[in-house]
Amino acid sequence: MKKIIILFLVLSALYSSSDAQITKGNWMVGGDASFSLDYTRYEYDEIAPTHGFRGLISPGVGYFLIDKLTMGLKADLNFNHFRNGTPHMETQFSLNTGPFLRYYFLPAENIINIFGGAAYEHFFHTYANPANTYSVFAGPTFFFNSSVAAELLAGLDYFKPKGNAITTSFKVNIGLQIYLKK
Repeated sequence: MKKIIILFLVLSALYSSSDAQITKGNWMVGGDASFSLDYTRYEYDEIAPTHGFRGLISPGVGYFLIDKLTMGLKADLNFNHFRNGTPHMETQFSLNTGPFLRYYFLPAENIINIFGGAAYEHFFHTYANPANTYSVFAGPTFFFNSSVAAELLAGLDYFKPKGNAITTSFKVNIGLQIYLKK
């Protein structure tokens, strides 16, 4: 009997409305984080391959221009620990910042919603030339209530520094967003 009651409660929660705040005039504040293992091979093998790991924290703030469409600013704080063809490991910190757009596809009342978006970020780094990153991303949002949601984000990044190098990467992030009423 307990299993039936729990199943009923879970199904009720999935079909109930969350009255999410993804409507015109509201704010979204939050961010996401990720950890990845990286391996980079250069096209002409002039530079030894690099491998290591990366941690990323991405805080951001957005404003809903119309229902389900938000525009905002975000920053990526990167921590890279890698080996570049030498016996010792290097550590680098960097900052990317820029605008993003995000659109929610399902009705605002859904407790689970699907979003997609795009971002442009400028890369500031003390060891390298400035660069630009272009991203597309999508994923589900799980609303705990009308103001707080967890999300899973998958995306592709296209990183273009000055010169001939181009890096593309796939990433998966987890995040938390807070939706503020006007």
